Amino acid sequence: MHSFKDKTGQEWSIALEVQCLKRVWNEIKDRDGAPINLADNTVNLLERLSNDSLLLVDILWVIVKPQADGLGVTCEQWCKRMDGDVLDDAKTKFMDELIDFSPPRQRGALKQLMAKALTIQTERAEKMIALLTDGTVEKLMDGTGSVSDTPASSV
Repeated sequence: MHSFKDKTGQEWSIALEVQCLKRVWNEIKDRDGAPINLADNTVNLLERLSNDSLLLVDILWVIVKPQADGLGVTCEQWCKRMDGDVLDDAKTKFMDELIDFSPPRQRGALKQLMAKALTIQTERAEKMIALLTDGTVEKLMDGTGSVSDTPASSV
C-alpha cells in the first residue's frame, strides 16, 4: 500500500484490491465511454494515466472516497486539496501501487518502463530549460533564428 499527502497534510492511502478495481470499472469511463480497467496492465494504460491528469484525479477519487467519506470530505473539497506537487506525488504512488498489483511476471518490465518514462520526461524538461536560457526562444520570437540553429533543438 502506498500513500500521499494533500496540501493540508492529510494522508490518503492508495490500496488496490479487487473491490477497488471494480469500483473504478463501474464509476470511471474514458472519453469514449468505455470503463477503465486497472487490471489491464498494458503500456497504453500506463501511458494514458501518466498523461491524463483529470482521468488520474477521477481514479484517485474513487480509490480514496471511502476514506474521504469517513472524514466528511466531499469530492470538491478533496480536489481543492490537490495541486501540481500533490498530484505528481500521488501519480507516482499510484503507479507504484498499480505495478505492485500487477502479476509478478510483469512487474520488472513495468518498473523499467516507468523508470525510462521518468528519464525521458526529465531529459525533455532539461532541454526546455536549455532553450530558455541559451537565447533560442528570443531568437525565435524576434525572427533572427530557428530551432535548428541550436544544439538543444531536439526537444
